[in-house]
Amino acid sequence: AKLVLNGNVSVAGLFGATAKIGTNAGVANTGLVDLSAGVRAVNVANGAAAIDLAVSVPIVNGGLTKSGAGTMSLSAASTYAGGTTISGGTLIASNTTGSATGTNSLIVALGGTLAGGGTTVGASGIVSGLVTVQSGGRIAPGSVSSSGILNLAGGVTFNPGSIYDVNLNSTTLGSGYDQLRVTGTATLAGNLNVTLGMGFTPLSSDSFTILSATNISGTFANPYMDLTMIAGLGIFKIHYSATTVVLTRHKGFIPVTPVPEPTTILTFAAGAALTVRIFRRRRKGATTANLSE
Repeated sequence: AKLVLNGNVSVAGLFGATAKIGTNAGVANTGLVDLSAGVRAVNVANGAAAIDLAVSVPIVNGGLTKSGAGTMSLSAASTYAGGTTISGGTLIASNTTGSATGTNSLIVALGGTLAGGGTTVGASGIVSGLVTVQSGGRIAPGSVSSSGILNLAGGVTFNPGSIYDVNLNSTTLGSGYDQLRVTGTATLAGNLNVTLGMGFTPLSSDSFTILSATNISGTFANPYMDLTMIAGLGIFKIHYSATTVVLTRHKGFIPVTPVPEPTTILTFAAGAALTVRIFRRRRKGATTANLSE
């Protein structure tokens, strides 16, 4: 069976239930959503359910824009090539094969969130094509109560003002803390935001590899995470290598060294030079006087 979309679609939030586009049980039952060669906007309202719209069949032939404050999940391998834009709410990639969002690029715009739906490395939550997170857009591999892994097969770019949300619920990768796994280059800017799960207190010896990539360029804007006021845990340091970003709990606090203004530096340098010249002149005068005695 095929569901053909010839225009944009709005999905109202259901009271405690998830709207579903899928097939009946049975191996012989197949289906798909045909975008009819257009870029179709799916506006999903925010209802009481954790997921407001679940699509479990492939999407083909066009492009997709996810709008509205609700949450939409894609669990099949889709082949549409017109690109994907998340302009509002959350889009969850929970597929186990192929790409949840087709074969082209994906843009996470202001107010949008790209999330993952798997806990096994490389096994679920797969997106191909370059992912660009614009200012005000977010990537969140899991949720506050459920960590996850999001696999990006075409690289990722975090623009300034974008946000990478990481949840720490235990020291177990995937089921316990979030990770973004990138095949290709991860270009970093924007901000890192860390949330601790209820009842979890990391030890100072614990480390969390929150991002892994073939190559890493740049850093997040915040040099460390301060959870002192939130959880009383002090500072979490961010460590970068050529292929990983690792979060560790730091003992105590990171001191802040004040940097003098450029005018202060120039004034200090001029004063120092003047002092040296006066000193040299005095020394020269003293030497001459001694020789003349």
